[in-house]
Amino acid sequence: MAALALAAVVVDGPFGVYDGVLFSAHMVQHIVLMMVVAPMLLLGAPVLLGLQVSSRAFRRRWLLPVLRSRAVRWLSNPVVTWLLFTATLLGTHFTPFYNYAVTHEAAHRYLEHPLYLTAGLLYFYPLVGANPVPHGPRPLAKVLSLVLMMAPETMTGFFIYTSPLLLYPAYAGIERPIITTALADQQLGGALMWSSGMVIDAVWIAVAVHAWLQSEARAGRRLDAQLAAERAALARASASQA
Repeated sequence: MAALALAAVVVDGPFGVYDGVLFSAHMVQHIVLMMVVAPMLLLGAPVLLGLQVSSRAFRRRWLLPVLRSRAVRWLSNPVVTWLLFTATLLGTHFTPFYNYAVTHEAAHRYLEHPLYLTAGLLYFYPLVGANPVPHGPRPLAKVLSLVLMMAPETMTGFFIYTSPLLLYPAYAGIERPIITTALADQQLGGALMWSSGMVIDAVWIAVAVHAWLQSEARAGRRLDAQLAAERAALARASASQA
């Protein structure tokens, strides 16, 4: 619910009002949808919840076959999702697509935003939350994937920030309520992507490491219980022989 509320704020709230005149407001929408809203939705374990509340017949006929399908197995591979996330990030910011979305409201609202959210959901699905993942990655692979994600995020922001040219002509000649020039606004948006990429990724790395430590602790408790049961069985066997 917090993720849905946050999505509503960045899409239809103040940032949504100014995303057509401020590149920095547009960039905040992208950052939040891809890197905050998507993993927060997955922390709510929607797929696991769907399995729990659906009928047995529906699970067997629809949900389980889909979850065990080759397509889902491929789309939940962390290497594939990392590449899709990176391609979405770079492809939309360094091609004419971004400028087209700024000048066409339908593409902006019904293509660009769903694209960012979908890329984020696919990327974070095998990495955070308790949703079922066929042949899910090991905890170390999750942490490494999140660490590597810093590279395209920070480099995208860095190149936008340091560019001496206006990358998105749609913002030229627009009267801005806060920032005086389109280039300064572009630099602010790049700086937001550059800095927030590292900060937000650090949060999700900490979440993944915490989950890793918890899984190791559970494995240790299971091993202790198994050893205790074996010692008890040996003790009973020795007592019966005596």
